[in-house]
Amino acid sequence: MNEHARKAGPLTAHRRWGSILLALSLIAAYLVHPPTLSAVGTYYVDAATGSDSNPGTPTAPWRTIQKAADTMSAGDTVRVHAGNYPERVRVTRSGADGAPITFEAEGTVTMGGFTVRAASIAIRGFEISGTPNAWDDGWGIFVEGSHAVIENNHVHDATRGGILLWAEPGDWGIRTNSIVRNNRLYRNAMVGIEFHGRNHLIEGNEVWRTIQYHPNWVPAPSYADADGMRFFGSGHIVKFNYIHDI
Repeated sequence: MNEHARKAGPLTAHRRWGSILLALSLIAAYLVHPPTLSAVGTYYVDAATGSDSNPGTPTAPWRTIQKAADTMSAGDTVRVHAGNYPERVRVTRSGADGAPITFEAEGTVTMGGFTVRAASIAIRGFEISGTPNAWDDGWGIFVEGSHAVIENNHVHDATRGGILLWAEPGDWGIRTNSIVRNNRLYRNAMVGIEFHGRNHLIEGNEVWRTIQYHPNWVPAPSYADADGMRFFGSGHIVKFNYIHDI
């Protein structure tokens, strides 16, 4: 064995044992202090049988959708059982990119709509009507945030309008990339869908019978109108929508 090999052999063995000891110490640390992983959950709401003191499981559901909105974290989903929910849900907890907070109706779920001031929220399958005469809560679904998915909802007779993706002109660059798809909007005041910001996708919606003067909006404003859609900002894609009988 040459001089180089004699020197390299013990050094290589020393490094190998060092690597093994390091691996064993990491395993021991993991066993003593395992990492905390945030759980992604599915929760349940039932107006007829639930209680907000329940854990929100299939056999012990919550009673209100608002309880879900106040509890869920990124990646969570709530499944709302068929029924009538006389509540306006306010969402302030955000999801995350690729891990939205999802509200999903199972069967016919009638309720008073959503006011969302959060990002990465999905709302699917609700029947919404009876909104109050208020700037934000008066819309069927009001969203001030990015990466929302508003899909397969039926919004009708809303006092201020159907669906609004809202952004002040200075905020267009941070209210982006939401999807409004396959919703049905009937007899809402002023406009079926209005969107502000950038790079939203508005696809496959039906808007009809928008009304200029809603009976609950008294006195009616001088700017009262009746539109299918209104849009502000840039980069939006609007396709395959059906607007008729306005």
